[in-house]
Amino acid sequence: MLGWIGDGGDQAEPETRPDIPPPIELDDTSRKIFQFFKQHGLDANPDHFHLAWTYFVSPLNSLSIAVDEALVRDGRLTEESAALLLSEYRASSVANDLAGLLVQAREGIADGSKVVKRSREDVAAFGVALRTELGETRQTRGSPDVDQLMQLTEAMIQKASEAEQELRGVSGQLAKMEKRVRTAERLAETDPLTGLPNRRAFNDDLEQAIARCRARGTPLSVAFCDIDHFKVINDTHGHATGDRVLKYISGILAGIANGSCHVARHGGEEFVILFRDQTVEKAIEIVDGIRETLALKKLVAMDTELPIGTVTFSAGVAQLGDESTAADLLHQADMALYRAKHSGRNRVCL
Repeated sequence: MLGWIGDGGDQAEPETRPDIPPPIELDDTSRKIFQFFKQHGLDANPDHFHLAWTYFVSPLNSLSIAVDEALVRDGRLTEESAALLLSEYRASSVANDLAGLLVQAREGIADGSKVVKRSREDVAAFGVALRTELGETRQTRGSPDVDQLMQLTEAMIQKASEAEQELRGVSGQLAKMEKRVRTAERLAETDPLTGLPNRRAFNDDLEQAIARCRARGTPLSVAFCDIDHFKVINDTHGHATGDRVLKYISGILAGIANGSCHVARHGGEEFVILFRDQTVEKAIEIVDGIRETLALKKLVAMDTELPIGTVTFSAGVAQLGDESTAADLLHQADMALYRAKHSGRNRVCL
């Protein structure tokens, strides 16, 4: 047994080690969450716990579906993509909650207005009937009982009118609130950097477009566009320059948007274009024209005046099949983008 040796040779009491607690047993979900963090290189912070917990516990939640789409598209999550998914999910949840509360408030006010209006009409009818009865019985307002009854009737009519006016005031306030909610919903569907619609808005528009095109028997195509070597731009020139490149390219893509073409930022350096009533051949022609135009540009970092050089993108295009779902269509376009990336970049693949 080890111990300290004193001057007199007496042996001190051996050091004691505190009891080591037994290892914590993790349940299956917790194990999956920590494995998820390790797989994607995510820190174990509250936001990432929220994302991972939702993903494993509520697979049909919109956040979980968005995570699945990101994994299919990118293969893994990053700090940036996880933050973007959570931001879009929270903005969407707030807007949806506010919209639901407004609907309930409107319904409550409508019901209240009906009750107040009916009460006022009933009291007014009673007043008319009372006056008629008094006339038929040739009674006048000299009787204290009659006078009190008439005054009460008129007071009830006045109160009902005041209540109706107050409800109209509340309805006006709700209308203002509704405008604010519509603004919040619009912001929840807009990418804050580029001003383009975000993935949530695109997915909603895609579902509606598929239904319309199927009903009319017209074609529909989708293109994914991903900036080539964007990480190099960020690493070399900084994220501020990277953001300006994203805004510049989003402006070029937005130039083709019209009633039959919908452009959105899908996340990171990836954009998505929906072509209504367009065959895949026409969609490829349009996207390739944009790619050629961009490839001719020579960009310079605004803050350092250092040359960025040529910035290109790769694209994958797919057309909706007879039995395809929105997820099928996006997956086909994503696979086409994968082929473009792995066959040299700066090209459009079907």
